[in-house]
Amino acid sequence: MAVKNQLVRHANSSPWYWLATLYGPQLGQVDPDLAIKNRVAWNRWIAGALSEDQRRALVLKNFPAAELIPLDELEQHKFRIAFQGRSSNQTGEPPLPEEEPDFRGIIFDHTADFSGFLFSRTGHFYLARFESDALFTSTIFLIDIDFTSATFSSGAYFSSAIFSSEGYFISTTFNSTADFELASFTSAVDFTSAAFSSRANFKSAKFAAHADFSSAKFSSSVRFGSATFSSEAVFIDAAFDGRTSFVGAKFKSEVPDFRGGHDA
Repeated sequence: MAVKNQLVRHANSSPWYWLATLYGPQLGQVDPDLAIKNRVAWNRWIAGALSEDQRRALVLKNFPAAELIPLDELEQHKFRIAFQGRSSNQTGEPPLPEEEPDFRGIIFDHTADFSGFLFSRTGHFYLARFESDALFTSTIFLIDIDFTSATFSSGAYFSSAIFSSEGYFISTTFNSTADFELASFTSAVDFTSAAFSSRANFKSAKFAAHADFSSAKFSSSVRFGSATFSSEAVFIDAAFDGRTSFVGAKFKSEVPDFRGGHDA
């Protein structure tokens, strides 16, 4: 427990949070102009560690090409000045694009807007606490992403997100809407022991590899309508309480495993 407590810290003490909110955090209703400025700044900084092949592949997936242009020397200078201001001069340099984004134990007490962000290295959100909405709509995760034991107290929005590598939501708590509609999981995804206290939406999601919902608890309605499972779908000991819909879902590899599944 002591190790967990050491990890917990406020978002505004994190260089990665300063980088994600370079021009300021979302303090109330989402400001779309601010969202765009923060997203473009993050993506162009992160693009500095991408190969040409990675850029081309992302453009083919309709990622905005303009947001994959690495900052030139003058832009990097301005970027660093903006970062120093955002950090109140607590640190001189932003995290390098080659580093793994580290949000472990972070407490997000305002809307966490990562919509359309590019994660090109493993992202760490272990034990993170989202006390307001968490926006990951159309976010692209090129490498593994870890939300193990994270808590979403408000809405968790992952609609149209692309998980190109493994995703970990082990023992993750969703206290409000969990929206994964149209999300694409190219590699294995693990929701073992995840707790969904409110509506969970996986409508039209695509699971290309192993999808594990073992011991997950759905306390309200859950929708897997029109979802596609191209590999194993495991719901062993999952608990369902509320309307559960698999209407139109496709299981292309094998019959889903519901052994031990029961009402919550």
